[in-house]
Amino acid sequence: ATYTITGYSSIDTRTEFGTPGAESIPFLWSEGDMVWIDGIRSSALNCSMPVASATFSVTNSPDDGDVVYYNMKAAFGPNANTAVVPASQSTANSLGENGDFGYATVENGAFTLSHATAYLWFDVEALPEGYSLKSISFNAGDAIVAGKAKWDGSTSKFGTPTNGSSVIDLAVEENATMIAMVVLPTEIETATITYKLFNGTETKYQTKTL
Repeated sequence: ATYTITGYSSIDTRTEFGTPGAESIPFLWSEGDMVWIDGIRSSALNCSMPVASATFSVTNSPDDGDVVYYNMKAAFGPNANTAVVPASQSTANSLGENGDFGYATVENGAFTLSHATAYLWFDVEALPEGYSLKSISFNAGDAIVAGKAKWDGSTSKFGTPTNGSSVIDLAVEENATMIAMVVLPTEIETATITYKLFNGTETKYQTKTL
């Protein structure tokens, strides 16, 4: 049998940035998104443009209380509850492809995801004249911000990451309007951000310590 489950997107969920409004930026479901219900992956979303609500097909009955994970980087089954945040990301990807992770429980055949990973947003409007932004490197010092981390539903926390990295490099595509990287939530004492700029012939770097 094939069952369907509906997921709703709002400012508190994800998966893709929509057109910014006066007070908020909407998050929308996008092409290729999928969810895991009790360790079984749904069909991938097929849509021509991002949508606020999406219906997924699953082979297991989506009963009330079932755990739902959103995780485009995990494989199948038990790995669905593991966030995989890569040390190399791109604004050309959706947030899910950059390691975003969400969870929910089924209620009346529907669910609303809650975030577990975090975002770092960058304001890059004040670039030097004639230069374009090529990449951003974020160095969190002793803190681990990328890697594989298992979600513990009983404590609502991630476990200790494996293959961890304190540095994330974000490639910035031309004309990108929403520039953000996905990070594992952690306490950061000091951090360094390095912007790589290019004017067609010359590469320039700007560094900021937080």
